[in-house]
Amino acid sequence: MARLKFRVDGVDLFANKIQKIKYDREPVWSENTRRNSSALMTGKIKAWKWKLDISYAPSLTQTEHRAITNALANNTEWHRVIFTDDNGQEQTVDMYVGTISTEPYWFVDGKMLYQSINIPLIER
Repeated sequence: MARLKFRVDGVDLFANKIQKIKYDREPVWSENTRRNSSALMTGKIKAWKWKLDISYAPSLTQTEHRAITNALANNTEWHRVIFTDDNGQEQTVDMYVGTISTEPYWFVDGKMLYQSINIPLIER
């Protein structure tokens, strides 16, 4: 089995701590796609685009959380993302970030641990 890779703009983002990845491949249809008079859809698929939902395992440290959010929530519109797909192949695509959701878990020695961080990434 291929080793999981998750890198954003050249920064390794703790692939070993990813708990779950949901892979979606979404079709992009031609501009003239529509339903005809028989209610049948007509048009052509122009491309397939990736959407990833990344969920990290519980107990991420504050330092790891900061590295992840600094890499993604930095006012950069497009990120170069390298990841291992659901077929074990390495993909390199430009993506933008959706809403990053974080669930704090607990404080240990004055530092927060995180139950989860969920990151949606959508191909440009």
